[in-house]
Amino acid sequence: MLYIMNYDTDEHEYMELKSQFHAERKFDRFMDEINAKVEARYGLGVNDLADFDFYSYYDEGVEEGTQGWKYMVDSLFEDFCYNMDSEYFCGY
Repeated sequence: MLYIMNYDTDEHEYMELKSQFHAERKFDRFMDEINAKVEARYGLGVNDLADFDFYSYYDEGVEEGTQGWKYMVDSLFEDFCYNMDSEYFCGY
């Protein structure tokens, strides 16, 4: 006997929202790591400093806790610091 499952629209919408929520939380955790590094170095959070394109460094396909994740965080932090140091301190 063959049963065909009807994929309910509400269930589909729920799964899309759940996936979106997971992706947003993952980006939040990425930003939490960056913010902790920025606060340790500058004493201020990323929201207190000039705008920076954090999202362009983020790759949804990279899993947390991997070397790729560490590289993504470290490379963003390095570029962010270079940008902040040259913009605010100008070598003084």
